[in-house]
Order: sequence, then structure tokens, then C-alpha cells
Amino acid sequence: MSATPLVAASTGSRAASTRSRRSACPERPGLRKAVQLAILSLQREDDPALPSCRFRRPIILVHGFASTSRVFLPLQRRLERSLGRTVLRVNLGGLIPLHTQDIRKSARVVNQLLEQLSASPDFEFADVVGHSMGGLVAAYLLKFLDRGKCIRRVVTLGTPHRGTPSAVAGVVLLGLFNRAVWQMLPGSRLIRELEQAPLPEGCDLVSIAGAEDSLVPRGFTTVVTRPGHGNEEVGGANHWELLFATPAFDQIRAVLACEPKGLDRGGQSFGYAAPRTGFAGSELGEPFPRAF
Repeated sequence: MSATPLVAASTGSRAASTRSRRSACPERPGLRKAVQLAILSLQREDDPALPSCRFRRPIILVHGFASTSRVFLPLQRRLERSLGRTVLRVNLGGLIPLHTQDIRKSARVVNQLLEQLSASPDFEFADVVGHSMGGLVAAYLLKFLDRGKCIRRVVTLGTPHRGTPSAVAGVVLLGLFNRAVWQMLPGSRLIRELEQAPLPEGCDLVSIAGAEDSLVPRGFTTVVTRPGHGNEEVGGANHWELLFATPAFDQIRAVLACEPKGLDRGGQSFGYAAPRTGFAGSELGEPFPRAF
């Protein structure tokens, strides 16, 4: 089996969810942090071998288009501390450090990692969190490759489950040599396949959207209302703030903390927490590395 690129970290309640509402902070301090996060994502990182430790309930983080796994550094640390679980960042960059490859191909890379993790004698299941296009990778992985063998739950952040108008610009600029931008167009073959494919029995797919996400607007992040599917929204959050704002983290942690049969299977809001308002600058969460 070929080596799987990843970055691992050491092994390390329910929280309030948010409903759609504009942020009350006029200066939007999250914008500066989002820019810092985007810059951090451009830095190349090595792909160390899978650490020699036991994996009982690992969490796998899958980054989106034109970024690297470093965008998950704040979320990775917070999940480890909060849930006490091993959290792995998969690096899907190719010849260049940014993730731009075919979504199906990326899903196969993550599936290789899952097969390695499941060989641990203590392995029970894995959860996958995907940001932006990384959520499509995770959904394809669950529905077409893993089929519930290893994955319990997929959580997506700002993911274009119904495609996104932003992909049109990507096709104009990159369409001649990049397949992924075509796959994110509304109505693409991949989008249709994911919408029509059922979830494996006992698995969940939860989409978390940002109310102020301009890259993947509201409505384009929605998953179909079938058993096991759920849609939530973070008020006042844009595309990048879903990665570090505290209300977004509260949503993610609440979903991941539920036991395998703890979610509402009715295809509506999962109802795992009480309503909460949008976030302000004091809720921007994990600090960045000192370089910023």
C-alpha cells in the first residue's frame, strides 16, 4: 500500500448551536484572522509517516480547493483538547502544495489512510470533517468507497453539496487543466451522483453553513433531506470563519460528541444543542502561530 500523506497530532459536551443571524461586530475582526489562515495554508509541509500509536476513534480533517491541511491547525488543536481524540490532517497537495486534484482521486487517498487506521486493534470508527471541496471528498468517500465500513459520521463546513456559482470563475481560469472546478459546478455529474446516492446504514452526513459565506452561498451547502442527513448554519460566519470561530466549533464538537445513534435520523435539523446568536470578535477561538 502506498504511503498516505498526512500530518498527525497527539491524542488529546454538548455545546450551543447557532442559527442564522448577522454578526453584530461592524469591524468583522474575523476577516483579518481569515486572511492569516489563508496565508498559512499556502505554506508547504512535509508528509510524515503514520505515527505508531493506537487509533480508537480518530477524526480526519480534509481541506478544500487551493489550500493545504494547515488551515485546520486551530480546529485540530481544539478538537484534541475538547474530545480527547486523535486528530489527523490529510495533505492532499500534489506537485504543488495546494489541493487542486480530482475529487474522486482525493477520496481514494483518504481511503488509503482509513484502511491503515482500521488495522489498529483498538479501532472502532472514524469521523471525517471536510472544509469546502474537502466536504465533497468526504461525502464521496463515505458513500462510494468506505460505505460505512470505517466511517461513522461526516461533517462538512461550507461545502458546495449543490455546486457553487464560484466554480464558474474557476472554470474560466483553470478549466483547461483542472477537473475539480468542473466537478463543483451546479448540476455536474459528481454533484448529481452525491445527491442521489444513499448514506450507508447507521452513518450521518451533517452540513454546516456560514450565513455570510459568499464563496458557497446559502442553499448551495444544503444536503438532501433524507434520514441521516442534516443541515445547520452558523450566524455571521463567512467561508473561512467556519474553521476557527467558536460558534462553528461548538457545532462541530456537538455533532462529533454524539454517540453513534445519538442524532435525529429524520433528515431535519439534528437538534443536538440549544439556539445561539451570531459570534463577535471575542469568539474567534484558537490563536494563530506566533509568526502571525
